[in-house]
Amino acid sequence: MPDLFERLPKYVQIKESLREEINEGYIKEGQKLPSEETLIDRFGASKMTVIRALQELVQEGYLKRIQGKGTFVTHPIPQLPIIGVMLPYTDRGVFHVILHAIEDQARSLGYGILLCNVYDNDEKAYSFVKRIVSFKAAGLIIAPSGNLENSSRHKDCFKLLKQYSIPTVCIGNSMVGMEEAPTIKSNISEGMSDLTNVVIRWGHRRIILICKDEDLITSVDAIEGFKNAIAQNNIDVAEIISLSEKQSFDDLVQHLKIIINHYKPTVFMTLHDNFALHLIGLLRNIPSATAEKISVTGVDDLPYVEHSGLTTLRRPLYETGRKAITLLHEIINHNQSQSLSLPCEVIIRSSLSILSN
Repeated sequence: MPDLFERLPKYVQIKESLREEINEGYIKEGQKLPSEETLIDRFGASKMTVIRALQELVQEGYLKRIQGKGTFVTHPIPQLPIIGVMLPYTDRGVFHVILHAIEDQARSLGYGILLCNVYDNDEKAYSFVKRIVSFKAAGLIIAPSGNLENSSRHKDCFKLLKQYSIPTVCIGNSMVGMEEAPTIKSNISEGMSDLTNVVIRWGHRRIILICKDEDLITSVDAIEGFKNAIAQNNIDVAEIISLSEKQSFDDLVQHLKIIINHYKPTVFMTLHDNFALHLIGLLRNIPSATAEKISVTGVDDLPYVEHSGLTTLRRPLYETGRKAITLLHEIINHNQSQSLSLPCEVIIRSSLSILSN
């Protein structure tokens, strides 16, 4: 399989391998597929993984099961137009949710997907752009990666996209050199302002926004929303402090102790759910009555945080992926398109306490 699938689940790798063999004619119409046992040995996968791959190919019209006889290739199959999807990563966090939506919506609109996890590798990004050009892809969805925008390959990527007129939609922010490409983003500035106002209404007057170092560059809109809400209220303490996740656990605990002793905050706000949960873990290692009472908030509302009781700002991640494909579909079909900003929603859970004014 091409390396662009290396991070995808095993069943997807099996499915795409078989689909490619069918499309290339290595397995022909009416031909019986090798047995499940043979496929298990070939791909080094479990029986359930192989069965899932085959079931999806049946649903997509590539295969047909005949009771008592086996599984057969059904042709001719119309070749699906391909859309490239280039994301910083998809094995965790926000882009995992967004990719799920992209796959669902692409299938419903009749597109196949080529995926690249960039992982801040600009050479990999450039190689992927060349790949989708060679595939004559119908379009590209891309989430800007900081390293890509600052690399020497930046202009090379977008020169190819323009040269071959590949319609492009950006997720999150527009990219330098691709300003004409429409974007799909969350209105994180307004959302963060709403969350901060909720925190204040709940009686908190000593508020610290704890950021990761890179947030000062990548989350400017969210920070601006926080500042706007603070400026409109009477607050005793409001600070923005960055922490490096490269610090050891013990060093982070010591750093938090200093912050707590100096500012005596009642709430730590963060810009990511994962970081918020990490912060809660750090606070549990500070034997202090003050630390135990500090509220914590996050941003994103990732699927697993509900059970943690985290108060957070829900970004419309699934809707972002769905809208990205829909918008690209409109561009491909020569319809007018424009950038979209989707609203966020404050989700209140037990990690935010009510304080008396």
